[in-house]
Amino acid sequence: MVKKNNLVKIQGLNDDVNKAFKSLAELAEVLDEINYVLEIPIFKQFHKLSAGKRAIFIKKIREETDTRIFLPREGDNKDVIKVMGNKRKVLIAYDMIKEIQNEIGDIITKEMVLGNVKVRNAIVNLGNKFIQSIKEDCGGNVTLNLPTVKGDNTIVIKGPEDDVKNVITQIQTMVDKVHNYVYDLKVNPKFHKYLIGTNGVNVKKIRYLTNTRIIFPPETDSTNENITIVGKKENVNKAKAKFEVMITDIDNVIEEHVEIKEKYHGTLMVNQKECLHKSLR
Repeated sequence: MVKKNNLVKIQGLNDDVNKAFKSLAELAEVLDEINYVLEIPIFKQFHKLSAGKRAIFIKKIREETDTRIFLPREGDNKDVIKVMGNKRKVLIAYDMIKEIQNEIGDIITKEMVLGNVKVRNAIVNLGNKFIQSIKEDCGGNVTLNLPTVKGDNTIVIKGPEDDVKNVITQIQTMVDKVHNYVYDLKVNPKFHKYLIGTNGVNVKKIRYLTNTRIIFPPETDSTNENITIVGKKENVNKAKAKFEVMITDIDNVIEEHVEIKEKYHGTLMVNQKECLHKSLR
């Protein structure tokens, strides 16, 4: 048998091939059944539980549903719990985890109806960029479901009550701005992280100074050049101008590479600040 990607090639006598195919098909079906995977978004409140309480909850669910449950690793930005096992049991575990979240996090669900087609299309077209931008502004504690069916103008927001209210305010502000002006500034993706700045310091400053909403593509989208700026036209132009100045400054930076023998690496790592100051004199 030669395995390539998801295909298994079986070679041999006709009867033997048919038997092997049947056995593999049955095995694949069993593996699919017992390795069903579901990812469950979790809210920050779940992380705030003591490690002991979390362990008790998860242990109880594992034992009652006979599933494998994987929590996010420390420092992992992906706020999801992964549940694996028999599909029916995974769905039971899903319901149990959601119930616990709702109990500890004062979780509510609200629907927000967008006013008109222009606003709806603008937000839906932004898609994940819009969702990520809103979540970052509200601490990442909410889930948003955008309209997926033509004619549906409803956004469903779920999370802790205070955060949901904050999201509704943010979206309403966005809606008001969409009525004014939306502009896509095309910038080489390699510059995006510099324009955003450490912990978003640069983009937050421009938002504040120009009263605009600025949405960058997700980090995972390394080919998307569009930085979306929403607001009054004059404010959008101000934000655009500030970005263009920053881009010019970044473009003027010259990068050189210096080869340093491996035996000096330890010294440089220990005394990196002192070495850097000397090299800049």
